[in-house]
Amino acid sequence: MTLRSPAILLVLCAVSGAQTLYTAPFGPGGTWNLYQLKGADTWNGAKSGAEASPGPGGLPGHLVTLSSIAENHFMRIISNRQSVWCGLTDDERFGGKEAFSRQREGWKWVTGETLSFSNWKPNEPDEWTNGEDAVLIDRYGRWSDGGTGVAGQASTRLPYIVEWETRSPAPVEGATPLTRTWPEQSVMPDPVRGRWAVRWVAGYARIPRTTSYRTPLSIQEGAPLLAKDAGKPDAKGFQLASIQNQGKSLSRNAWLWMSTPDSNRQGWLAGIDEELSNFPSIPPRSSYVAATVGKIHVETAGTYTFAVTAEDCFALRIGGLKWKSTTGDGYIDPLDPLTFTQPNGTFSTKALGVMDLPAGDHLVEALWMVETSGSEFHVLSAPGAHLTEGATTAWRPLGHQLMDRPFPAIGISGAGWTVDCSAASPLPKGDSQTGLQDGLIKLELDLNRISKSDLASINFSDSPEANLTHFPDASLFPNDRPGVPDDHWPLRARARLVVTEQGTYQIGLHAAGLAALQIKGGQLIRPLQTAQGTKDLNMRQDSFDFNGQVDNNSEPKIITEWQLEKGEHEIDVFYLKAGGPASLAVFACPSGPFGPGLLATGGAKPAPDLPGLPLSSR
Repeated sequence: MTLRSPAILLVLCAVSGAQTLYTAPFGPGGTWNLYQLKGADTWNGAKSGAEASPGPGGLPGHLVTLSSIAENHFMRIISNRQSVWCGLTDDERFGGKEAFSRQREGWKWVTGETLSFSNWKPNEPDEWTNGEDAVLIDRYGRWSDGGTGVAGQASTRLPYIVEWETRSPAPVEGATPLTRTWPEQSVMPDPVRGRWAVRWVAGYARIPRTTSYRTPLSIQEGAPLLAKDAGKPDAKGFQLASIQNQGKSLSRNAWLWMSTPDSNRQGWLAGIDEELSNFPSIPPRSSYVAATVGKIHVETAGTYTFAVTAEDCFALRIGGLKWKSTTGDGYIDPLDPLTFTQPNGTFSTKALGVMDLPAGDHLVEALWMVETSGSEFHVLSAPGAHLTEGATTAWRPLGHQLMDRPFPAIGISGAGWTVDCSAASPLPKGDSQTGLQDGLIKLELDLNRISKSDLASINFSDSPEANLTHFPDASLFPNDRPGVPDDHWPLRARARLVVTEQGTYQIGLHAAGLAALQIKGGQLIRPLQTAQGTKDLNMRQDSFDFNGQVDNNSEPKIITEWQLEKGEHEIDVFYLKAGGPASLAVFACPSGPFGPGLLATGGAKPAPDLPGLPLSSR
């Protein structure tokens, strides 16, 4: 008997009741499983309820398990943008081991599967209150730990998703299937030689919503509007303003880089301020969908990585070629290997896609969609295959043309960084509320503090395998104690900053906690990117402090712009771990279209520009 038989269809009707059944190819080898949203219960009750839900042919169900970002985003569609329970736990009764604030170690799926994919909020898990051994997926698709409802843990009641391992070779009949992202009809503007051509449709009321406001907007909903407007004139390409540094124009590029003044500016190259010169005037709280097309030139065949920042969702194709792999918020469409996408509205999307490009010209086609005002859509490229933005400093905006001059450099002297941090005993929890100054005093008075010197860079994490800082090869904190919930301790890092040329530079921290940075003799100009705007940022002439203990989906990261004189400067970084996963990285680059790197020894060496993937002149 197959899943297509009438008998099975009758079973599906009995299973679904008044609730929709969904099917998607996330089983082994791309086979199709069944999914269904159920009513609210505690996690323990949800686990029992899922296992008591018979599927086709009496197939047992279980709380959903997730193995990819594509499946994770599919849960957002099923859940109608509600927080839901999934089947991940660190409860020893179900094969787990107390994870505390670690994002990989200790967690197990209820099916016994090992955790190979995760999508935690930046400061989760945090093992709050009386323990949190369950995991929920929030409305943005991010994970948090929560109480199971037993053994004194919180009895939070949430909807949950049941999965049945049907492993069908085709979509299960009678269930709503996952559909491909890229539209069947043509929606792209006509190409413009040497420019990016853009077509857009704006207006909140014109963007359809298939169900309630909670349902995220999607490329599938918005793209048909572009086809309806296909007869209208296209934007005849755009040219971005010059990058300025020290009052001199460095370049004039036609980049695939668009943002509005009210954008969140979450791209990896935070110091680029240019806005699309003919960008449409978008009313507040407006939605719009846009299509962009251009032709890039590849001089040297090879593997390239593309980094996309999109507010809110996107789909990208290049040269009709298949994508090889992805990381971050985007994924290869399971039904279309030519499309790299995150098709549903969310917070700022950041994703990396890898493909092999032959030499020659290649057509780039992009769709992106904005749920409310505050728009940005950026595409960067770098040679090689990279799993994270911090793996290379070779990022350049797509369309970048080679500059004819070296760019300045910034690094740390050969003596490296010196780090002091509290010993094994953390500060009392209440001390995290007293702020950085008290933490620094307590560190100076700690006779058992741990000191390390001659460190090449600052890139620490208590979960190195989770890549919290976006820079590879993070080290454990010097005072880390595996298996122990170390919270609320201070750390200080000091070094000599080397600047090769007077000018403006970007200095950044990735700090899950309270943090401060000072550069003696430096002039702090402005913040370029912050986790929660500027409400938790205090700026002075040569220093700043901020609260990176964010409670939303923003990363605990800040990037600032400085005016620095040529020579050496003292740099001082202070960090106070305040609960949840710990991470600290210090990074920098010259202002302009340059990828930041860890602020490290050997970094202060001026170098020529790197070729990007420029627009074709043909």
